[in-house]
Amino acid sequence: MKRDKALEILRAANEKRAVQIDFPLVIDGIEIPVTMKNIDVIDVSMMQQMTIEKALNEARQEGLHLLPVNEMRWEAHLKRATENLEGPVKKEVLRRLEKEKPQTLADQIAIEASWYYTGRKYIPKILYVGDSQLFDESNIDDYYQLVRDMDVLTLLINKFSELMTRQREIEQSVKNLKATASLN
Repeated sequence: MKRDKALEILRAANEKRAVQIDFPLVIDGIEIPVTMKNIDVIDVSMMQQMTIEKALNEARQEGLHLLPVNEMRWEAHLKRATENLEGPVKKEVLRRLEKEKPQTLADQIAIEASWYYTGRKYIPKILYVGDSQLFDESNIDDYYQLVRDMDVLTLLINKFSELMTRQREIEQSVKNLKATASLN
């Protein structure tokens, strides 16, 4: 890794500069340039884990843990989860999803529930136009109306996955740099 790149990564980590993604969001035929940023990894992990546990419990009560994964549905989920991604990010998201492939239908339903819940409850907190949050308590119903369109919801969740992948890459690079620095 080049020295300048290493310094940039360390500065970003030390300044806690947010990783962000800029992309257009089409609302009522109007293209709005939005930024997705400021992911709180702990908050996301806790929210997703709680959603998975709740959905898993409900699915088990229905006996769905006794049924195998619905392969056609799983393949459709993989396609949807990577629909707006390209290159190394798409490969990384697919790798992570395949690594976490559900073992039962209950697991599968819980993973999908977490995917949707993230799109509905967490993503509006990290969408910005310039420095202003796009959706807040005053207009959250507008967001819910917007994500009723599965293409919009899919785009937002895919961009969220891309942002998480980039954030993990930077965190890993910082860890590697720190480990390398401690060896010298």
